[in-house]
Amino acid sequence: MLKRNRLPRSADERMVIGNYKMMIFAWDNRLEPLSVELIKQLHRVGVEGIDDEQYSPGYFRNNDQVVVQDGEGNTVHTPPPAAGINDRLDEWVNWVNQSGSDPLQVDDLHPMIKAITLHFALGYEHPFRDGNGRVARALFYWFMFKNDYSAFRYIAISILLRNAPVKYGCSYLYTEMDELDLTYFIDFQCSVILRAVSEFAGAYRKSLVYAEGFDRWLEESGLFTQLTDKQRMLFQVAKSGMAKEFTAVNVKENLNCAYNTAATALKGLVELKVFEKKKLGREWVYFLRDPSSIKTDWI
Repeated sequence: MLKRNRLPRSADERMVIGNYKMMIFAWDNRLEPLSVELIKQLHRVGVEGIDDEQYSPGYFRNNDQVVVQDGEGNTVHTPPPAAGINDRLDEWVNWVNQSGSDPLQVDDLHPMIKAITLHFALGYEHPFRDGNGRVARALFYWFMFKNDYSAFRYIAISILLRNAPVKYGCSYLYTEMDELDLTYFIDFQCSVILRAVSEFAGAYRKSLVYAEGFDRWLEESGLFTQLTDKQRMLFQVAKSGMAKEFTAVNVKENLNCAYNTAATALKGLVELKVFEKKKLGREWVYFLRDPSSIKTDWI
């Protein structure tokens, strides 16, 4: 859906689009200071068009009817009153914007700990009618981006939190029950981040080993020598992941060649069983086959 720029067809798909837009917004605004308005904009970007009556995109709640419930409908957290939300947020916005990059300062905090604290604070305050969890996680990423941890663009923590909802919820509850001692929440979040980073690193190492093996096979099989210069370029771009899908039109534009030349290059890759194609609307879309399938057909 995201690759083809297809419009969402359900509330779940609109939510996926919203989360994607929030991450883009967090990255694009990483150099901006935190503000109450930026928090509202993040919420608006993430939930607008899903169910505006439920979410009130970009607006804080104006009553005290919002509570956090568990899976059985029991109230497990009652946020602070709606009155004073702006003033309270202003206080911790000022704290977030304070420079804390000197490790020799007694009150210095590592950026990740500060990002986790920001995550907790938004979730605890619960300023919106709905969508608070998504905004809290997006703010975590925003602060990490702001402090040059750009690799977090590729490290997913949300799916791990979603797979452990009880532990996630308990980390909030233990903190609240122990006079807002953030140790519980920070400890849990650090364990999730460590796992996410480890999984990312493991996947990267595995893909690197596989890519190196595939490259060696390409040379030994003689396949690469059968490709034209343009086909080699397309193959390398597809293999690197810089582009996933190709059409004769975009190949023509990117390689600055005639339409027929682009179409011939793509058709040749299909004939060599390197690419596959499928019809989308009125045009053919080409994409790289799974490397294992390519190797199998060439053995």
